[in-house]
Amino acid sequence: FFSEFLVMFCCILPGYPPQHGFQQVDASKWAIQFQLPLKSDQMVVFLTGQQPLPPTHGVAAYISKVGETSFEYLGYITNETPSAMLRIPPHLIDNLKPHALCLGLSLEAADTLLNLDAAGAQQKDFYLTGKADLAKQIGQDLYNFMQSFVQDNPTTRNSYLMVPVNVLDKWMERLVNKIKLDAKFLSR
Repeated sequence: FFSEFLVMFCCILPGYPPQHGFQQVDASKWAIQFQLPLKSDQMVVFLTGQQPLPPTHGVAAYISKVGETSFEYLGYITNETPSAMLRIPPHLIDNLKPHALCLGLSLEAADTLLNLDAAGAQQKDFYLTGKADLAKQIGQDLYNFMQSFVQDNPTTRNSYLMVPVNVLDKWMERLVNKIKLDAKFLSR
């Protein structure tokens, strides 16, 4: 269906020239590798318009470290939506030790793309909910720790908080020690 000589896809990483050297790895899959320090966690993938996709299909974008077999779904493009800004997962970006990433594209039926998008949204919601819960637990632990510094003033019947200058250092040290003793401390 696709001519091997057409440049069908292109990827733009901020601060670098457009990447269009996708290699076809089978009849409906393409891949490109890049090894560079990334200047952003975003990229744009788009159809070049040289050849349209089949009308009931789109192209799913996945990313992985080169050499790993599992790819993470990023999003998709179609003839109707020929470009997408995609976010590279933070755990794949390490500008201190740049490594090669592989962007994979796969021709998929439209309903498969909708299912992938729904699953990706659920995974993102779960991830954000987990982060919010973790932040709430850390905040509650700090609040409890700070409560130990509350002092009552019997003459005014008011309470006040008197803390040492290094209170946050002490709290952080205490929190780290709790986590070392019980790695699941914050997940309860």
